[in-house]
Amino acid sequence: MFLRKLKITAFCLLLTSWQASGPKENVLMDLLKKPCSVSDVTATEHLTNPLRYKIHACDGDTDTFYHSQWVEGVNSSPFFTLLLGDTFHIKTITVVNVHTGNYCTDNPVDCTERINGAKVEVLADDVVIEDCGRIIVTSNTLTAEAQTYPIDCGDGAEGNKVRVQLEDTEEPLLIAEISVTGYKPLDHYSS
Repeated sequence: MFLRKLKITAFCLLLTSWQASGPKENVLMDLLKKPCSVSDVTATEHLTNPLRYKIHACDGDTDTFYHSQWVEGVNSSPFFTLLLGDTFHIKTITVVNVHTGNYCTDNPVDCTERINGAKVEVLADDVVIEDCGRIIVTSNTLTAEAQTYPIDCGDGAEGNKVRVQLEDTEEPLLIAEISVTGYKPLDHYSS
């Protein structure tokens, strides 16, 4: 009985220490609260249709999506930036490509290929810290599973924003959902 009380007391002291100063090891977690708010996102202006607002890329619903404005025949570099609210080691950025709507049903290849080549980056304020990679469309199947692209950021680039951007294109940027996993650096907890 004494040993059990000792173990419980030690656990409580460890838990109290963790609550006071943060974890003693990195804990991988989802860094994005869902649904996000307008203040969590900056992006190229969206279509005027309320169903295409920027917050639809982080509302927890893969059947809604952000759709940037574009002018046919004019090149631009549409982007979507998610503000994380604090500095984190970013491990993975997962982007779900658009896969719903009448346009996609009628034109699945064109619909799914629009995000092809988009770069995925970690930023500290407005400075690119890590170019994690590019989205390479591997399927034209119109399901969330087939249109999910996890981008590995290696050992974890430290930043407070993530960005998805197409460069010098005539295509709009469309994102059904974005999620970010990582951890808060241990040295960012107060002691």
